[in-house]
Amino acid sequence: MKKSVKIGAIALTSLVLLCSCSEKPNEGTSENYTVASVEVGDNKSTENEYVGYTFEFPKEWSVIRNDGMISVQSDEQNPDERVTISCTSFDSRDPQMAVLTYWDGDGTEENPGYYKQMQDTIGGDFVEFSREELKLGSTEAPALRVVYGAKIADKTYQFSQVVSIVEGTVYTFTYTALPQSYDKWESALIHAVTSFKLK
Repeated sequence: MKKSVKIGAIALTSLVLLCSCSEKPNEGTSENYTVASVEVGDNKSTENEYVGYTFEFPKEWSVIRNDGMISVQSDEQNPDERVTISCTSFDSRDPQMAVLTYWDGDGTEENPGYYKQMQDTIGGDFVEFSREELKLGSTEAPALRVVYGAKIADKTYQFSQVVSIVEGTVYTFTYTALPQSYDKWESALIHAVTSFKLK
């Protein structure tokens, strides 16, 4: 049950928090993008040389969190028009688990699925709009992208989450926007996922 609480807490944080990290230039980066990096290991600071993974995000965006979760945010002046992309990683309870089984569960109490745990943790109305299979950047690992809406704290948000499992580590990208702003930067999520690299 502790694992479910941990996953639910990660889900809640990735969905609602507008999240900070360091920007690092990269020779392979498109001129319209910059690179976000995450540090790994116990008590590592953002200055530590050990970087777990990178992904690209639009140059004009800001890094707003880098403490195990990395989040970037668009630069619109109106807070209701801002969108965020967050990426988290943690060890999978079953390194051999398929992404679809991770997301939907297998019908057992031990594995109710990530999506159900989010619903149970956050509450509110969840409506799934679409899902598709992708590949996670240079890893080429199978990934699942699910687009859904949820009402949280009297606001309705639209989310797109991309989940992949690579060598026993679950990577989750979460794109968060109010419905009216969702389409504007959805392509930035796809770019972040396709530019993902392990270090």
